Amino acid sequence: MDKVLLFTDCYIYGGSERLAVYILGNEQVNKAFEMVFSYRKFELYEGPLNYDLNRYHIRATRHPLTLLANDTRFYNLDRGGNPAWVNKVIKLPFTIFQKSGLYFLYNFITFLALLRKVRPDILHINNGGYPGSLRCNHLLMAARCCGIKSIVYQVNNIASKGKSIFSRYQNAYVDRNVQFFVTASLRAKEALVKERGFSPSKMVTIPNSIMDEGVSLGREALLKKWDLPENAFLLVQVAFLTGRKGQIHLLKAVLAIKNMRIPGLSDRIKVMLVGDGEDEKGLRSYISENGLTGTAILTGYQDNPADFVSAADVFLLPSIANEDMPLAMLTAMSIGKPIIASRFAGIAEAIREEYEEGILLEVDPSTMSDQICRAVLRLYENPGVGDRLAGNARKRYLDEYSQEAYGKRFRELYQKVMASTKP
Repeated sequence: MDKVLLFTDCYIYGGSERLAVYILGNEQVNKAFEMVFSYRKFELYEGPLNYDLNRYHIRATRHPLTLLANDTRFYNLDRGGNPAWVNKVIKLPFTIFQKSGLYFLYNFITFLALLRKVRPDILHINNGGYPGSLRCNHLLMAARCCGIKSIVYQVNNIASKGKSIFSRYQNAYVDRNVQFFVTASLRAKEALVKERGFSPSKMVTIPNSIMDEGVSLGREALLKKWDLPENAFLLVQVAFLTGRKGQIHLLKAVLAIKNMRIPGLSDRIKVMLVGDGEDEKGLRSYISENGLTGTAILTGYQDNPADFVSAADVFLLPSIANEDMPLAMLTAMSIGKPIIASRFAGIAEAIREEYEEGILLEVDPSTMSDQICRAVLRLYENPGVGDRLAGNARKRYLDEYSQEAYGKRFRELYQKVMASTKP
């Protein structure tokens, strides 16, 4: 049985990392290939990773690596509440060490040791975006030094434009040495070609999927746990608390609805923001300063976000930048919830307004809160519309985004990779 080494790296355990776990646990893939898993080891990552691996009964051989990186350290600094100038001073020596090449040399040697130990037939690199994690490209270089030719490179967000001369050489090297690039959406594929110059013939689109998380806490129990009324009209967003996810626009929309004093809604509307991130302090300040305490709840990181999605009357994802096909949105589709989300890349490919699978918002920060407000009121005033959107979204999920379809696509890709490199 051919062996696939799946490597992933991110400053936190999020959607891109869960995608790696979903591939490791996919029945179709495991029947055809031996899966080996490697990742950058740090405490913030391994807790939720182990939770998911145990929950899905995944027993793939693991090779956690101690790698040098600044992104997790800088993420924690930015969340710590220090003045910005203090953080810049603390970051400076670490930035110098990284730019000196010492990080690269250490990581490169570590990757060489990993590859010689595992000896994979296929290397699958899972990157949160592009350029994303620097370690992903370090691994690619180590793999080519070891003579590995069967390389799949997955990019889970919209690629940014390279700004330096060095990035052109890096792009050319990556493109030359990767057999296939995997994206979740056509828009992400187009960005890799346009912004990074990667070969269109190497692009493969495999829409994201999720594993069945199940619901461990029903709506009634969840509302009681969070001290919310049984008749709450509950809005839920599951995402990192960061500017690009648009939480502040959602809070502004909820404040506007409360100020409208609509009978039966203004007192019942509640919003739960599920997740953590660097914007938590600012969002809490906004909630406190605008009288939304008790209306808006920041739950922090939660092991089973499906509980919150299942309890929601409406699921929202008003992102304003750098979005593709969020897994939380697929969870809402699989459960069958009315969805309000931004017209971004994979979101707009999964949620099609012409088929009434959800309500899409234009990506315009200046009008986002007003758009959210109108969309929420439309669903509240027309329950039948919400039911129709939810049913259509669930059908769309079952047809296109199931684990069976996901596994079949990756199994066929791996088989194609092996066939193209064998003499």
